[in-house]
Parts: sequence; C-alpha cells; structure tokens
Amino acid sequence: MAVLIVKMEAIDLFCGIGGLTYGLQQTNINVLAGLDNDQSCEYVPGLTTIVPIHKNQLPQQLV
Repeated sequence: MAVLIVKMEAIDLFCGIGGLTYGLQQTNINVLAGLDNDQSCEYVPGLTTIVPIHKNQLPQQLV
C-alpha cells in the first residue's frame, strides 16, 4: 500500500500580527511569507524571525 505525503506551503495574506501564520506552522504547513499593507505589522516582535513580512506586494519569486 502506497502512502502519499503532501508538503503544503502557504502565503499569509493580510497577516496582521501573525496568528494565522503561527497556527499554520503548528500544523506543519510551511509559510513562505506574510503580506500586509499596515506598516505597524512590519515589525511585530517574533513574527519577522518566523517569515519575511512584505508590504503591499509579494516578491516575484513568490507569485
């Protein structure tokens, strides 16, 4: 019997302070980046060390 292992990845749109990112990572989903247009989200303690935060647009390699 074959077992299929799927690796999931996500981009957290409107990431805010990172609650969804944290939850996804707890379920072994790799979060590639967070995106938010609120400048106060850019320097959330702890979140920026988990995933890169981008303002207003994602880098081309993630599109």
